[in-house]
Amino acid sequence: MTLTDLIELTRLLVHDNETSETWDDTKYALAASDGARYIAVHHPESRLSTTGTLTDVTDCSADTPLATLWLPDVYKPSLAEYMAFRYFNSDSGDTRNQTLAKEHWERFLRSLMPVGR
Repeated sequence: MTLTDLIELTRLLVHDNETSETWDDTKYALAASDGARYIAVHHPESRLSTTGTLTDVTDCSADTPLATLWLPDVYKPSLAEYMAFRYFNSDSGDTRNQTLAKEHWERFLRSLMPVGR
C-alpha cells in the first residue's frame, strides 16, 4: 500500500476529485500518518512483519507518495476511513460534514474490531 493508493481510495470515499481537490496530498499524508499511528497504538499487532519482528512506525510523506507504507495492506480500508473522517472533520462547521465525519469515524472504529464483536 502506498500513500497514492490511500489518497485515491479516500478521494472516492469523500467525492474529492482532481478538479475540485479541496485537500492537497500533504493534508492527506498528515491524516494517513495520524491514522496509522492510532492503529499502531491500539493494535500493536499491526506492526508485526512477516518475519515476526516489529516494524518502525514512520510518517507518510507527500514527497514520496509511491513509497510502501509500513502498515499491512489489510488496514488500507480502515486507514482510508480515518482519512475520510479527518477530511470531513476539517470543515466541521457544516452540519452535513459533522455527520459525515462521525459516520467515517464510526466505520473506522468498527473496521478495527475483531470479527464476532
